[in-house]
Amino acid sequence: MPFAFLLKDVLATVVVLSNETGISHNAARRYSFALLPGPLFVESRVMLFNFVFGALVGVALYVCLRFARAWLLIVPPAAFLLKDIIALTIAVLFTGAEITPTAARYSYLALLPGSVLHKIGDPMLFNVLFGALLGLIFYLYFARRRFAVSG
Repeated sequence: MPFAFLLKDVLATVVVLSNETGISHNAARRYSFALLPGPLFVESRVMLFNFVFGALVGVALYVCLRFARAWLLIVPPAAFLLKDIIALTIAVLFTGAEITPTAARYSYLALLPGSVLHKIGDPMLFNVLFGALLGLIFYLYFARRRFAVSG
């Protein structure tokens, strides 16, 4: 998985640099989309972030396949993270050079429940933590239910 993200980023760099003699605004924008999810989280060292992100995705897939019901701990935070990445990508894609009040309102709604706590920290982090808490509740509920049935 990490090497797949790294290969994707290297190919995006080669394609952008080989097709454009002078980097225009549109080429830079397409390049930042090709490097997703990294540009949503960090300003520099996007490829390193994507490599680590790929490693985390690979570990999550391994744990889901290796251990029974581990997917209950991994899928909810991953679903919230994927929802946020898609929402931010759409917001960036449809906004111009500046963010309009309407786009800001839509992105606020798309990043719920974490956007309620945006003054404390990053809404995406709160959404992942909310998903992890939800996954832990599911895991404990089903573990207790299995224990009650077998006991």
